[in-house]
Amino acid sequence: MAKRSLKELDEELAAVTETGLYQTREAFSADAVQTLLAARPDLREAVACKLYEKGSFSLGRAAEWSGLTIDVSESP
Repeated sequence: MAKRSLKELDEELAAVTETGLYQTREAFSADAVQTLLAARPDLREAVACKLYEKGSFSLGRAAEWSGLTIDVSESP
Protein backbone atom coordinates (compact mmCIF):
# COMPACT_ATOMS: atom_id res chain seq x y z
CA MET A 1 0.00 0.00 0.00
CA ALA A 2 1.30 3.44 -0.89
CA LYS A 3 2.24 5.87 1.85
CA ARG A 4 -0.56 8.35 2.52
CA SER A 5 -0.20 11.98 3.46
CA LEU A 6 -1.81 13.41 6.58
CA LYS A 7 -4.33 15.17 4.35
CA GLU A 8 -5.32 11.87 2.72
CA LEU A 9 -5.58 10.15 6.10
CA ASP A 10 -7.74 12.99 7.40
CA GLU A 11 -10.05 12.65 4.37
CA GLU A 12 -10.31 8.89 4.92
CA LEU A 13 -11.17 9.34 8.59
CA ALA A 14 -13.81 11.92 7.70
CA ALA A 15 -15.30 9.48 5.18
CA VAL A 16 -15.55 6.79 7.87
CA THR A 17 -17.90 8.89 9.96
CA GLU A 18 -19.81 9.97 6.85
CA THR A 19 -20.71 6.33 6.19
CA GLY A 20 -22.72 6.30 9.39
CA LEU A 21 -21.02 3.08 10.52
CA TYR A 22 -19.16 4.98 13.25
CA GLN A 23 -20.53 8.01 15.06
CA THR A 24 -17.12 9.56 15.68
CA ARG A 25 -13.51 9.28 14.56
CA GLU A 26 -12.64 8.35 18.12
CA ALA A 27 -15.03 5.37 18.06
CA PHE A 28 -13.51 4.20 14.79
CA SER A 29 -9.96 4.73 16.05
CA ALA A 30 -10.65 2.77 19.25
CA ASP A 31 -12.10 -0.13 17.24
CA ALA A 32 -9.21 -0.04 14.75
CA VAL A 33 -6.58 -0.08 17.49
CA GLN A 34 -8.37 -2.90 19.35
CA THR A 35 -8.50 -4.95 16.14
CA LEU A 36 -4.83 -4.30 15.38
CA LEU A 37 -3.71 -5.25 18.88
CA ALA A 38 -5.78 -8.44 18.73
CA ALA A 39 -4.12 -9.37 15.44
CA ARG A 40 -0.61 -8.47 16.64
CA PRO A 41 0.16 -9.93 20.10
CA ASP A 42 3.78 -8.81 19.71
CA LEU A 43 2.62 -5.21 19.34
CA ARG A 44 0.24 -5.59 22.29
CA GLU A 45 3.13 -6.83 24.48
CA ALA A 46 5.41 -4.00 23.33
CA VAL A 47 2.75 -1.38 24.07
CA ALA A 48 2.07 -2.91 27.51
CA CYS A 49 5.81 -2.79 28.29
CA LYS A 50 6.03 0.83 27.19
CA LEU A 51 3.02 1.80 29.30
CA TYR A 52 4.62 0.02 32.27
CA GLU A 53 7.92 1.86 31.68
CA LYS A 54 6.06 5.19 31.60
CA GLY A 55 4.26 4.37 34.85
CA SER A 56 0.84 4.25 33.19
CA PHE A 57 0.40 0.54 34.00
CA SER A 58 1.41 -1.46 37.04
CA LEU A 59 3.31 -4.66 36.31
CA GLY A 60 0.19 -6.72 36.97
CA ARG A 61 -1.95 -4.53 34.72
CA ALA A 62 0.64 -4.70 31.93
CA ALA A 63 0.73 -8.49 32.17
CA GLU A 64 -3.06 -8.77 32.24
CA TRP A 65 -3.49 -6.30 29.35
CA SER A 66 -0.98 -8.12 27.18
CA GLY A 67 -2.34 -11.58 27.99
CA LEU A 68 0.77 -12.69 29.86
CA THR A 69 1.20 -13.95 33.39
CA ILE A 70 3.72 -13.07 36.06
CA ASP A 71 5.56 -16.06 37.48
CA VAL A 72 6.09 -15.34 41.15
CA SER A 73 7.28 -18.80 42.13
CA GLU A 74 10.64 -18.93 43.86
CA SER A 75 13.47 -21.19 42.79
CA PRO A 76 14.37 -23.89 45.35
